[in-house]
Amino acid sequence: MVGYAVYDFKGLNQGNQTLEMFLPDDMQSLKDLHLLIKLFPPRDALRDSYSLFGSKFAYVIYEDHTQPEANVLSPKTVRNLADLHKRILEIRDKKKRLYSDICLRGEGEECAKHPIFLALEDDQPMFILPFLTRYPMLKISNVTIDNAVIFGNVTVKPELTDKNGNAPILHATALRLVYVLAPDLKDDDWLRQFVTDVSQLQYPNASLYISTSCSLPDEMERNGALLIPWIPWMVVVLLGFCMVVCSSTDAVSCNHSVCYTDYTKISIPAYDSYHAVFGHFYRH
Repeated sequence: MVGYAVYDFKGLNQGNQTLEMFLPDDMQSLKDLHLLIKLFPPRDALRDSYSLFGSKFAYVIYEDHTQPEANVLSPKTVRNLADLHKRILEIRDKKKRLYSDICLRGEGEECAKHPIFLALEDDQPMFILPFLTRYPMLKISNVTIDNAVIFGNVTVKPELTDKNGNAPILHATALRLVYVLAPDLKDDDWLRQFVTDVSQLQYPNASLYISTSCSLPDEMERNGALLIPWIPWMVVVLLGFCMVVCSSTDAVSCNHSVCYTDYTKISIPAYDSYHAVFGHFYRH
């Protein structure tokens, strides 16, 4: 998840990408981020943000590796996607709630969802898909739907491009299934259960990448908890360094009173940090 913090999706500040040199070369989250950008290249500000207008969400990206030509629109892969979607709809959190119980709803009582779900829920999805697989936009009556964030690594039929610049998809190697929850939902129980259950699923010749609106905060909290045991050692090293520097006769070109002041400026914040972590309070 650190990769999200160092990559500039909008491409407006290319200098941010140089921060990657400070990260491990084999960092898995950074590799996954680059794969995500490759599959779903940013096109404009709205797509770059992948914004869901503040709602809680979960999504899974299904990447097909079938040889000789990967295609999520092939009949076999569509069956896998339908099975994946069905399993997600059956996920229950600790309060026994299904996605249908807490989903974002449209004008009616049905969950608001991308039309691709209609095909995956149908008995004959291959008959419906050709009407829904246009790129980058799908127009149905007066409604325009962004397919650029749904289909990844797309090849279209350019000779069939319409006046709006949209063309039928010939094949795509990845598909993103997005599940948006009600905006008034207070807890993240279903999202965490989503991560637990979907991460255990496997399909032949395919990779699954999952994320939720609470994944980044959870990962930051987990990383912070892993650092806590090391804080006392960091404080000891810092204090030891300060003592060595300030006890040297020529380490700082100043008199002893100034050296003592510098030592105090460094050691007191370190002392505060140590006691803040372990529940003690120190005032100065």
